[in-house]
Amino acid sequence: MGAKVEQRTTDSQTNEGFRSSIRTLLARADLSASVAVSMSRSVHRMLSHGVRGKGMSARVERGVALVAVLWITAALAILVSGMTLAARVDIRLAAQHLESARASALLDGALRLAAAELVASPPRNVAPAYMRHEIDGVSIRTEIVRASGFISLNDAPESLLVDLFKYGADLPDEQAVSLAQRVIDWRDADDEALPYGAEHDQYVAGGAASLPRNEDFIRPGDLSQVLGIADAVHDKIADLITITKGGAGAVNPLVAPPGVLRVLARGDASLVQRILEERAGGEGAHPDFSAIDRRHVSEWFANDYRLAARIETGSGSGWTRTAWISATAPAAAQNPLPWTWLHAEPARRSSDHDDINGDSP
Repeated sequence: MGAKVEQRTTDSQTNEGFRSSIRTLLARADLSASVAVSMSRSVHRMLSHGVRGKGMSARVERGVALVAVLWITAALAILVSGMTLAARVDIRLAAQHLESARASALLDGALRLAAAELVASPPRNVAPAYMRHEIDGVSIRTEIVRASGFISLNDAPESLLVDLFKYGADLPDEQAVSLAQRVIDWRDADDEALPYGAEHDQYVAGGAASLPRNEDFIRPGDLSQVLGIADAVHDKIADLITITKGGAGAVNPLVAPPGVLRVLARGDASLVQRILEERAGGEGAHPDFSAIDRRHVSEWFANDYRLAARIETGSGSGWTRTAWISATAPAAAQNPLPWTWLHAEPARRSSDHDDINGDSP
């Protein structure tokens, strides 16, 4: 599972560290230059007022002047070092922005190609499907999963949400229950907090940046606005959730990715492996889901899909971008595409060993 993908040791933190170093260098250079200039002026005043005639020898006079020159030289050296470092950071930032923009464009192209192929030839209803494209010499793999294979933030029951946080984010029972109820409080229409949940007053008391909407989640990323959802927690379950409603809030394990299966199996790795092996038989396969809580199992097939495109570099790091589409043509006449682009997440860095959903076909 990738980790908002997702990687919180991000480029922005690195860049901020460089900026901090530059500010320190420039501050020291400014201080050194000020001291050197002040000393130079003092020497000049001493010489101009005839201090030499009051007992200062020519040797001492030259020594003071030499010290002032050394101070100025050191200050200028520090200043030049700071300016050089600043230039290097600017070059690095520009290169990173260029790399990010190129990756975003490549991934966006792959996602749209996959969407077109998906609508033209829908994938089989067993397990995730994969497509590969080469754009401008770059190999991109796109994973396609029906939304019914994910856990819906908008209608999953509390028991499934608890399992999501417990087995998807590896949280203890009490915290998993609390976060599950806070998700429900966010989406329900009332202002009454569940026993371990949170509504308006709790958000205000906790100094939260957002308040519960008391309506459906608009994007999966909105989960990070729920009180108590730390970045690390969000990143662990970001690839397991959807906002698509259906199937009475249950999941279709026939199309669920391995990460979601782990939640449904409540961490039982052997059960997950067995289901994966049974699903590998294709559309004629009949995997046994009896070991999964029946409340969390559905047979519905959503018409919405999650497309996750990933640049495969083979160099230890790459880029990933996720988009959600509906295989239904939009009603708007100005959009001639045979699918509806619901929303896309920004491109993010990923590691070559991090599969989009924990599976490596």
